[in-house]
Amino acid sequence: MLTSPEPQLFSPSVVTLGRYEALVPQIADAVADAVADAVKDGLSLHRVALGCVFLQPVPSREEGYRALAPFLPALRIEPDSSTELVYQINRRRPSKIVDGLQVNRITKWSVQAMITLPIQVTGGQIMAQTTFAARLETDVSTAQDFAKELPEVARLVSELRDMTVELAAKGDIP
Repeated sequence: MLTSPEPQLFSPSVVTLGRYEALVPQIADAVADAVADAVKDGLSLHRVALGCVFLQPVPSREEGYRALAPFLPALRIEPDSSTELVYQINRRRPSKIVDGLQVNRITKWSVQAMITLPIQVTGGQIMAQTTFAARLETDVSTAQDFAKELPEVARLVSELRDMTVELAAKGDIP
């Protein structure tokens, strides 16, 4: 079970599990344990994946674009005139663990606006609150075209974890 010793209050209505530095290894360990149990039970694995969503609170859409810019060096983002940015790319890399295996490193970058509308039973003015976040969604997975059963799955999950952490820390790099 995935737990967080101190959940983080993102906004009055959104709570996150906490900082990625501690959570991604915990998630990867849970995936590795589940995969190891499946292999022990005789299941053959041909693909494995690790997906995460990272949110960084920002005060506005413009500040969200400024926060994303260093992570997206190939894009020219103009925070004051750009809107509705959604950038998705798959930058495959060869696995260092399994010869001939490619690893998909799919990332989707955006600025997310979360609107909270309190519901009141009695009359009164309803005040919407908007919270913004720079958002990274990752899907790091073994390529579908690998025809063999995956060997060394625990080490492979660790490799996926390391790639996920690298993407969150360094951004869109080949």
